[in-house]
Amino acid sequence: MPWARAAAGERCGWVACRKNVGAVLAEQTDEWTEARRYMGLDVLAKARLRLIAGDTPAPNPLPQTLTA
Repeated sequence: MPWARAAAGERCGWVACRKNVGAVLAEQTDEWTEARRYMGLDVLAKARLRLIAGDTPAPNPLPQTLTA
């Protein structure tokens, strides 16, 4: 993006933009890895549970007419 400008007023080239995007993606990957590492086995087990048909309550039906 040759028209983009950095905060100090200097031009931002493709190489600098690519480095910045790479750094952001690497940081997000590190944060995701850390969060996953500390996730307990009980949380993972609950995430894998499947609902049994008929075990959930019926949704509340919407009224057919509106009242003021």
